[in-house]
Amino acid sequence: MLFFLSAAFAVPVEMTHQGELLNLDGSAVTGSHVLSFKIYGEESGGASLWQESVVVDVSDGFYSAQLGATTPLDSTLLAQHPLFLELTVDTNAPMSPRHELTSVPYAVMSDVAESVEGGSVNATDVSINGTPIIDSSGNWVGPEISGGGGSSTPGTISWSNVTSIPSDIADGDNDTLSSISCNNGEVLGWDGGQWLCLAMSGGSTGGGGATLTESQVEAYVTNDAIDLYDGTTVDGYDILTTNSILSTDWSNVTNKPSGFSDDTDNDTLAALSCANGETVLWNSILGSWVCDAPSSSGGSTGGTVTALSTQIGTTDGGLAYPNLDGSNSFPDNNVAGFTSARYIADSFSITTLTIDVSMTHPDVGEVTLKLTSPEGTELIIYDGNNPGQADLNTNFGWDTEIQGGNRYAFHDENVQGPWTLNVVDSYQGNTGTLDSWTLHFNEGWDGELIVGHKITVQETLEVREEAHLAFGAELVFSDINGDEVSRFNGTTGLYNASTVYTATASDGCSNVTAYCDSGDIAISGGCYNNQTSYGMRRNGPSINAAGIPEGWTCELSNSCYNIEATVICMDNTP
Repeated sequence: MLFFLSAAFAVPVEMTHQGELLNLDGSAVTGSHVLSFKIYGEESGGASLWQESVVVDVSDGFYSAQLGATTPLDSTLLAQHPLFLELTVDTNAPMSPRHELTSVPYAVMSDVAESVEGGSVNATDVSINGTPIIDSSGNWVGPEISGGGGSSTPGTISWSNVTSIPSDIADGDNDTLSSISCNNGEVLGWDGGQWLCLAMSGGSTGGGGATLTESQVEAYVTNDAIDLYDGTTVDGYDILTTNSILSTDWSNVTNKPSGFSDDTDNDTLAALSCANGETVLWNSILGSWVCDAPSSSGGSTGGTVTALSTQIGTTDGGLAYPNLDGSNSFPDNNVAGFTSARYIADSFSITTLTIDVSMTHPDVGEVTLKLTSPEGTELIIYDGNNPGQADLNTNFGWDTEIQGGNRYAFHDENVQGPWTLNVVDSYQGNTGTLDSWTLHFNEGWDGELIVGHKITVQETLEVREEAHLAFGAELVFSDINGDEVSRFNGTTGLYNASTVYTATASDGCSNVTAYCDSGDIAISGGCYNNQTSYGMRRNGPSINAAGIPEGWTCELSNSCYNIEATVICMDNTP
């Protein structure tokens, strides 16, 4: 394995890694693969200090990967030598043994520093040219320092050599109280703006402290926080604090709510016995809770029913493939973001696809998620549509709509190969973590809903397999005024009052066309005979001069046999 730093004479944050991969039989690995790199402080075992997954193209066994492009390498990590690199290919077990990271050109760290500039020194002791200066306890043990200005006293400095002396002590210490002359027994006190002479309480000689005015005491108390001594009371009562542990007897609680006045929790719903399908509603006329069933108009007889979000049945989860690289942070305000890769070795076609995503971020409105399949199909599954929302934990496809396209873009693709989920934070200020993500292929559901009257859909009715109208039920389309514009007949299967016409060649050897009524449109048809379908030169619609299909033509080849043309015609009126 080879390593090259990305920049010379500087501490690199990326390095190029090259190597050769061989199969167990000695043949060279080739194609696109997910390589997962981890750095440990031990040759075996231990916790990972750094990790990154990249998708690389392996040619004749040789590969090259840029490490640190997504998760930066820094000097703090590289200072923790010795370090060992572990490599995992796709979903295989980590390769063994780990490879020690040794010296490379223009190494990031040096074993012995020649000098220190602009930083701190952490040493057990200090010596200069073999002479001890500071011992392991931090004591000065070097030569004594002589004072300047001609002084020969060791460890002293002459006052004349001191610079930047404050003006107040340049000519000696200026005592600001020396000019104040108090009477016998008075003391100095600060009134918030100046020093004053204050009389002693209890007489001029008795002492006991200076007498402060009420306003002065209030100013002292309200000026800043006061730490009161434990046991301090207010008018004889203990002071309640946040650390106080309280306990009281129920009999000492006053102003109990009426429902607890008899020391019993009066559950107002306990006496209700509702029938199957009923719910509990508040009846404003009776002033109490009652059992009630929703009315045929969609409301109820006793109150108002709000809209509910209900899931009927459960999913089997399909074929689930979670990410294997754990939780990973992604950078703030970085167009490249972070890419997590998941290699799938299984081979099958995609019918349906949903994606579980769990992400921690203070504002997911700053984040975009892009899913890429092994065949290169890209889909923006999330485009920051929830500004201000913290964190994201959802299933895209069932719980949350995919925001940048259609998940059916992957339909019929083969799952085999590397799948990637790219996370990009496009705004400054917040960092986040991609905690986990899982691909669910070809899910199935169970559960059944039976409705006796009707179902009203306000917006979109989505059916993911088959909408089956049984027992002669008809599909009717209405305009915005509620007027019928077209329908499928549930008994005949014909659309919009369609009619079936047939025509048979009279001599068994002529071409034959089945025509619609004037003004109707041919929407389908076919040719039928009592032998085989080969020898048909033409089997298709008959187009009139206006370009409208008006019938179905069956044109024979050289053979003669009985032939019948059938056409389904649609009436243009409802």
